[in-house]
Amino acid sequence: MVLRTIAVLLLAATLAASPQVLPIGTAYACSCVQSNLDEHVERANLIVLGTVVRIDEVANEDLTDELRTNYNLTVAVGEQLKGSAPASVTVRDATLQSSACSAFSPDAVGQEFLLFLRWNDDGLLTTSSCAGSATVWEDPAFAEHVEQIRETQEEGGNLLLPIAAGIVGAVALVGLGAAAWRSVRHR
Repeated sequence: MVLRTIAVLLLAATLAASPQVLPIGTAYACSCVQSNLDEHVERANLIVLGTVVRIDEVANEDLTDELRTNYNLTVAVGEQLKGSAPASVTVRDATLQSSACSAFSPDAVGQEFLLFLRWNDDGLLTTSSCAGSATVWEDPAFAEHVEQIRETQEEGGNLLLPIAAGIVGAVALVGLGAAAWRSVRHR
């Protein structure tokens, strides 16, 4: 009975830890999942400081969503903080006119942004306010935020070490739980 209780507890701990093993996608909704700077940096394929120079409406290829309008924002890259970018990048945004989720305002031309960009399944760069992207403003806290990203990238992205350790720990816990379960079932 004691071994069965221990096995159940190990199994419960394994299940509680298992979401760490699954890849985490970015949820773009107006009610964002709370994320910290390290998580935004890790998830981004490209991080830039840049100025929007042009906004173009794009024909909607998805005929099932007639109300949705896509936009391509051309951004002149001022500084690359993660990844490699050309002098300008095009960012696809489907929420510019219809949601507070957009990192951009409808009058974004001429404004500078800190952009945490990801490649989507169609090979387009995308972002949102939930991804950490925001308008650049004169604030010491914002400057510190950007400096932390620079330091992280100069150190070789050491933010990934704690995440890797968590994954290894979760895998070990899953293995222990499975072994305990097998030993209880064979008794």
